[in-house]
Amino acid sequence: MLQVKVHRYDPSARSGAHFDTFAVPVPKGAQWTVMDVLEYIRINLDSSIGYYAHSICDHGVCARCTLRVNGENRLACITEVPEGGETVLEPLAKRTVIKDLVVR
Repeated sequence: MLQVKVHRYDPSARSGAHFDTFAVPVPKGAQWTVMDVLEYIRINLDSSIGYYAHSICDHGVCARCTLRVNGENRLACITEVPEGGETVLEPLAKRTVIKDLVVR
Protein backbone atom coordinates (compact mmCIF):
# COMPACT_ATOMS: atom_id res chain seq x y z
CA MET A 1 0.00 0.00 0.00
CA LEU A 2 1.37 3.40 -0.99
CA GLN A 3 0.65 6.34 1.32
CA VAL A 4 0.28 9.51 -0.74
CA LYS A 5 0.35 12.92 0.94
CA VAL A 6 -1.24 15.46 -1.38
CA HIS A 7 -1.03 19.23 -0.93
CA ARG A 8 -4.56 20.61 -0.80
CA TYR A 9 -5.58 24.22 -1.25
CA ASP A 10 -8.88 25.69 -2.39
CA PRO A 11 -8.90 29.49 -2.51
CA SER A 12 -12.70 29.53 -2.21
CA ALA A 13 -12.58 27.62 1.11
CA ARG A 14 -11.81 29.27 4.40
CA SER A 15 -9.23 26.70 5.43
CA GLY A 16 -5.62 27.22 4.45
CA ALA A 17 -3.26 24.88 2.67
CA HIS A 18 -2.87 21.44 4.20
CA PHE A 19 -2.05 17.84 3.29
CA ASP A 20 -4.47 14.96 2.88
CA THR A 21 -3.14 11.41 3.02
CA PHE A 22 -4.54 8.69 0.80
CA ALA A 23 -3.85 4.93 0.83
CA VAL A 24 -3.40 3.76 -2.76
CA PRO A 25 -3.17 0.02 -3.50
CA VAL A 26 -0.45 -0.01 -6.16
CA PRO A 27 -0.46 -3.60 -7.48
CA LYS A 28 2.70 -5.61 -6.90
CA GLY A 29 4.92 -5.43 -9.97
CA ALA A 30 2.88 -2.62 -11.54
CA GLN A 31 4.66 0.42 -12.95
CA TRP A 32 2.25 3.14 -11.88
CA THR A 33 3.09 6.76 -12.50
CA VAL A 34 2.18 9.72 -10.32
CA MET A 35 -0.58 10.45 -12.85
CA ASP A 36 -1.97 6.91 -12.37
CA VAL A 37 -2.01 7.50 -8.61
CA LEU A 38 -3.76 10.86 -8.98
CA GLU A 39 -6.35 9.31 -11.28
CA TYR A 40 -6.93 6.48 -8.79
CA ILE A 41 -7.47 9.04 -6.02
CA ARG A 42 -9.86 11.12 -8.18
CA ILE A 43 -11.93 8.12 -9.30
CA ASN A 44 -11.98 6.12 -6.06
CA LEU A 45 -11.23 8.35 -3.08
CA ASP A 46 -11.75 12.09 -3.66
CA SER A 47 -13.23 13.51 -6.85
CA SER A 48 -12.46 17.08 -5.78
CA ILE A 49 -8.66 16.77 -6.14
CA GLY A 50 -7.15 19.34 -8.50
CA TYR A 51 -4.28 18.35 -10.80
CA TYR A 52 -3.38 18.85 -14.44
CA ALA A 53 -4.27 15.95 -16.73
CA HIS A 54 -5.00 15.86 -20.43
CA SER A 55 -5.53 13.39 -23.24
CA ILE A 56 -1.91 13.16 -24.44
CA CYS A 57 -0.29 12.65 -21.05
CA ASP A 58 2.00 9.67 -20.54
CA HIS A 59 4.41 10.96 -23.17
CA GLY A 60 6.39 13.54 -21.16
CA VAL A 61 6.11 16.08 -23.95
CA CYS A 62 4.30 19.20 -22.75
CA ALA A 63 5.46 19.34 -19.09
CA ARG A 64 2.14 20.83 -17.94
CA CYS A 65 1.82 18.08 -15.33
CA THR A 66 5.06 19.07 -13.59
CA LEU A 67 4.80 19.05 -9.81
CA ARG A 68 7.02 18.30 -6.84
CA VAL A 69 7.34 14.62 -5.99
CA ASN A 70 9.16 14.08 -2.70
CA GLY A 71 10.68 17.56 -3.03
CA GLU A 72 11.89 17.23 -6.65
CA ASN A 73 10.30 18.73 -9.76
CA ARG A 74 9.01 15.81 -11.84
CA LEU A 75 6.55 15.08 -14.63
CA ALA A 76 3.53 13.30 -13.16
CA CYS A 77 2.85 11.45 -16.42
CA ILE A 78 6.19 9.59 -16.54
CA THR A 79 7.44 9.51 -12.92
CA GLU A 80 6.95 6.04 -11.46
CA VAL A 81 5.95 5.52 -7.84
CA PRO A 82 7.07 2.73 -5.50
CA GLU A 83 4.67 -0.08 -4.55
CA GLY A 84 4.77 0.93 -0.88
CA GLY A 85 6.08 3.60 1.44
CA GLU A 86 5.15 7.26 1.24
CA THR A 87 5.09 9.74 -1.61
CA VAL A 88 4.53 13.49 -1.11
CA LEU A 89 2.95 15.51 -3.94
CA GLU A 90 3.13 19.32 -3.91
CA PRO A 91 2.64 22.12 -6.44
CA LEU A 92 5.68 23.75 -8.01
CA ALA A 93 7.41 26.23 -5.71
CA LYS A 94 7.21 29.98 -6.35
CA ARG A 95 4.04 29.66 -8.43
CA THR A 96 0.50 30.79 -7.69
CA VAL A 97 -1.58 27.80 -6.63
CA ILE A 98 -4.95 27.75 -8.37
CA LYS A 99 -6.18 24.59 -6.60
CA ASP A 100 -4.28 21.74 -4.96
CA LEU A 101 -1.53 20.82 -7.48
CA VAL A 102 -2.59 23.20 -10.27
CA VAL A 103 -0.44 26.31 -10.60
CA ARG A 104 -0.26 29.38 -12.79
